[in-house]
Amino acid sequence: MGFDAHDVLTMKVAISPARYPDEHPRDFYREALRRLRAMPGIESAAVAASLPMIGSPAGATSFHELGAPERPAHDRPSTVVRMVGPGYFRTLRIPVVRGREFTDADNANPMAGFVVNEAFARRYLSGRDPLATSISVWTQAENPHLPIIGVVGDVSEGSVRAAPQPTVFYSHGRVPWTAMTLVVRGRQPESFVKPITAALHALDPTLVVSNVRTIESALAESLARERISALISTTFGVGALLLAALGLYGLLAYLVAERTKDIGIRIALGARLARITGSVVAGGLALVAIGAAIGIAGSLLLLRALRTLLFGVTPYDGPTYAIVIVLLGAIAALASYLPARRAARIEPLTALRHE
Repeated sequence: MGFDAHDVLTMKVAISPARYPDEHPRDFYREALRRLRAMPGIESAAVAASLPMIGSPAGATSFHELGAPERPAHDRPSTVVRMVGPGYFRTLRIPVVRGREFTDADNANPMAGFVVNEAFARRYLSGRDPLATSISVWTQAENPHLPIIGVVGDVSEGSVRAAPQPTVFYSHGRVPWTAMTLVVRGRQPESFVKPITAALHALDPTLVVSNVRTIESALAESLARERISALISTTFGVGALLLAALGLYGLLAYLVAERTKDIGIRIALGARLARITGSVVAGGLALVAIGAAIGIAGSLLLLRALRTLLFGVTPYDGPTYAIVIVLLGAIAALASYLPARRAARIEPLTALRHE
């Protein structure tokens, strides 16, 4: 996921564009955050246009690296853009791996630089120092080249399954939107709802507060479909495994029972019980080994299509294959041993008369 969702309250705050023209939205949010950060129990607070995994970023936007050749519009590199305020990364505990995050001084400076994530640095700045690079992101009428001041950890966009996308973070002071998402970190975040709402309305009685919830509950809502899909997939998977186990047991038990006459002849010739059962079990395990080899080879070829449906594992997850093979091997051994043991205890003459 890439961030810490525990003890974080989030809400959408919208102020009137007519009441706060030009740069005044930035001033409102700066004063609102100053008051909230001073409240007892609140560790940190910040604003952002949206939040990862539960909010949509600004979408794919072209950018240009200072000193790089100009490209046609259709061939320009693109990046996800997010608008955030000072303290955003600290509040969500997204690690700053290089440089620094935005400060209040950056928020007051329209020419503040950019923060990028590690995915951006890996894809577009591999082998170079991101902090020695300036970029221009084409989102406004004027898009000067500004330095990259920090590199932060990756966070998935839209889903826990989605790979982190190259992302550029704008300072809220550069584009002061009137509707923002407020994030507040503190113990028992639900207890801050009324004091925070009261503090905001004391600043502006006309503002609108909505979608008040903890990030954990928001994530639970966004992941509900993921959980249902996982439950259905698990149910079908366990059912398929049980059917395979029952089928394997029945088949091997039948094959061993068909060898009762052969087992009787070997006993009549003086074969030892342990040798007979060991031979039968080995034969059953050999069949399972052949089937497992064919199944693994087929899955390696066909399961690539499932990569987008998995989280935390891959289609080539070794432990999963090992568990299934060990389970089916144990069932095969049991299905071979019990009928062989039963047949070996039958009197030779009875076994010879077995049809």
